[in-house]
Amino acid sequence: MSMKVRLMGKPATANEISSVLGTAEDHIITEIRIIGPTMDEVREARAWLDADDYMGEVIEKTMNARIRKVYKILRQQRHGKDDHNCGCCA
Repeated sequence: MSMKVRLMGKPATANEISSVLGTAEDHIITEIRIIGPTMDEVREARAWLDADDYMGEVIEKTMNARIRKVYKILRQQRHGKDDHNCGCCA
């Protein structure tokens, strides 16, 4: 019996995520790390966020699940919504 194995890159570290995002609060980086995206996925979410200015929420339909989750965190941060529910800011 053969099994298909989906190869993934390793999850991005806090330093790697920070290097992509520039300045970001620790709780944002922690939330993203919990999702476990690769560096490429973090970069792609950031690119989608930058493109969001003219495309709106329609673009979410073409993202994979992890990219969509990272994108939503970044979008909330950009638009000043602090509803990340991690409990660290209570």
